[in-house]
Amino acid sequence: PLPVAHKPLSEEARVRQRYVDLIVRPEARQLLRTRADVLSSVRRTLDAADYVEVETPMLQSVHGGAAARPFDTHINAFGLDFHLRIAIELHLKRLVVGGVHRVFEIGRIFRNEGIDSTHSPEFTMLEAYQAYGDYHTMAELVRRLVLDAAEVVGSTVVPDGRGGEIDLADEWRWLPVHEAVSAALGEEVTPDTSAADLRRHADRTGVELRPEWGAGDIVLELFEKLVEHTLIEPTFVCDYPVAVRPLARA
Repeated sequence: PLPVAHKPLSEEARVRQRYVDLIVRPEARQLLRTRADVLSSVRRTLDAADYVEVETPMLQSVHGGAAARPFDTHINAFGLDFHLRIAIELHLKRLVVGGVHRVFEIGRIFRNEGIDSTHSPEFTMLEAYQAYGDYHTMAELVRRLVLDAAEVVGSTVVPDGRGGEIDLADEWRWLPVHEAVSAALGEEVTPDTSAADLRRHADRTGVELRPEWGAGDIVLELFEKLVEHTLIEPTFVCDYPVAVRPLARA
């Protein structure tokens, strides 16, 4: 029998039996429709900006583009081991090199790692690349994607999770990583701050670190533990330590 109105589905049942959740909860059906509308909006925005949508291989002989453990498989016809992709990045960059100067893909990604509220072994990712642009160019594209999608589903004014509202159409702030960490610590840290000093800050604030981490990794961990959860309004976090952005131009 179907669940009754006075006894809602448990969280586990909602996840394991999505079809039941869709039957008994109108908001679940609406969420499905909203997701479809957002994906359509993303494609329209990118198409209007002259981006070409492509599909790149999900089965790859060498996985790359992210630091993650892949799912492994074997292609009998080739007698070769392959991996389900952990990122889209490298194939899209090859297309840019080949002359397709604006390209994007919306596709499934597979990572054989832990599961929590922000990590799933299978998820949908959007990646877009453009020649002759920089991170300001792509930041403005991201802002346009978000604003267009918000308008499609209702309004650019959204709840902030604290009883107030945020207008996504307002100016988005830029926040350098070291500046944010400095504010959280109450003491200035810069790209020249030593790993030993950063470890002292981590000990004082209760942030656990791995023994092998250098200054860049420590700064990133401090940011994720002390700053990330405090970011409510739309924010472009910039100027990451060079050591933790290996695929970007320093």
